[in-house]
Amino acid sequence: MYVKNGPLQTKKSWLNLLTVCLFKQSSMFKWQFIIFLVYTILIYRSVNCQVDFSDDDEEEEIKIYQPKPIDYVNNVNSGNKAPNVYSMSNQNQANNQLVGSEKTMEQFLDRLLHESVYDRRIRPFYTDSKDSKPVTVLMNMHINTISGISEVNMEYTVDCFFRQEWFDPRLTYSNSSWKHVEDITLHYDLVNKVWTPDAFFRNSKDAKSHKITVPNRLIRIFPEGRVLFSQRLTLRLECPMKLQKFPLDNQTCTINIGSFGYTLKDIIFEWSKTTANTIPVTISNKLEMPDFILTAHKSSVCQRKTSTGSYACLEVHMLVSRCIFI
Repeated sequence: MYVKNGPLQTKKSWLNLLTVCLFKQSSMFKWQFIIFLVYTILIYRSVNCQVDFSDDDEEEEIKIYQPKPIDYVNNVNSGNKAPNVYSMSNQNQANNQLVGSEKTMEQFLDRLLHESVYDRRIRPFYTDSKDSKPVTVLMNMHINTISGISEVNMEYTVDCFFRQEWFDPRLTYSNSSWKHVEDITLHYDLVNKVWTPDAFFRNSKDAKSHKITVPNRLIRIFPEGRVLFSQRLTLRLECPMKLQKFPLDNQTCTINIGSFGYTLKDIIFEWSKTTANTIPVTISNKLEMPDFILTAHKSSVCQRKTSTGSYACLEVHMLVSRCIFI
């Protein structure tokens, strides 16, 4: 046994001589000599027996597939750059170029909602210039039930269908080969692919969307770019009451809808009215309440100004009268 490039050689005669010498010395000398020997071997190993820790196999480069924008694919040979998708005008131009030659609905939707053409983070009608105009969202509501009116907690519960409509020019397909389709109802998962308003209920204590047997939401697009978004909600809302005339009291409970983040320069809320006689808020004719009677309801438009800006809002006022049983 030899140490690489080292002067120490382990032969039988040499070991015997070393053993005799050690046994003739004191115990302290023996331990000092052993420590010196171990230290010498470690030095020679560190200098002459270097270990290469590098892997022989080259590290394989991991590539994550990222689909290239369609405009880039079409113009890669000509050297043109892909358009800026954050500009509304560029998005519309790209949309007109890309949508039109799809043979199946799957191909059509893939092109229409492709991330290189449609960016759901940007609201409709947004531009980088001062000419950017707000998007108008039309709303209507159908109330199925009113229940749980509580004088103690000052609250009530509403089950309703909440519908919103707006125009998104990026979703226009009137110039495509699918223009004969009157409307396209998208799968509920595709709601996350489309820009939607940030409406919320200002006076809600709790709210939930129904998910049985599937998420109760609908999104539908029309050839001219109109979008319909409907969902079923159960809302537990505040209802401050005046009980001085109890039990001969009348109470007014409200539903207050507002924009959470977009100010009036970005989004406007209005009640939808297709005709002069259209009522934006309808009540089920099967509505029953054990202690109250719904005597009237009306809708109104309002604005809320806070420290962060001015926001659009809509209100529903419902007048209920307490029933007296004799």
